[in-house]
Amino acid sequence: MYGLHTVKIETAGFSGTTSGGQGTPSKPEGLIPGVKNAKIIEEKIKKIINKFSKVPSGLGNEVFKPEQIAFDNFIAYILSKIREGERLKTYLKEKREAANLSVSELADKVGVPVETIKLLEEGRYDPSLTLAQEIARVLNCRIEDLFEIK
Repeated sequence: MYGLHTVKIETAGFSGTTSGGQGTPSKPEGLIPGVKNAKIIEEKIKKIINKFSKVPSGLGNEVFKPEQIAFDNFIAYILSKIREGERLKTYLKEKREAANLSVSELADKVGVPVETIKLLEEGRYDPSLTLAQEIARVLNCRIEDLFEIK
């Protein structure tokens, strides 16, 4: 109406997919309301991506292309998150079942894809502090009651 936009911040690891397969969009990780020119934010994000996906000095384009480095960094990050989960002991499934919630219901309540809850219950993914707090709030317990580092 006034030419203002709300920028939604979503990453593949947290949102941007449907929760529970029911067609209900999950919540974005962040919102920037009241933006007059969203292109400025888009350009700044592109600059940051370009800054951190540069070819290491001395290698030129002989070994890597910038897109490959960005992709490799992304994959390395995902793999490190999966490996981190190996140290995590989780009581999430027990707490969820005690609260009489299905995986899908918990995912909907905390605004994440069902797969995230499944990975957390299997101890294959470390939650962010924000996600751990939200799950603890929904299950009416402490974070320490849900997760323990082995």
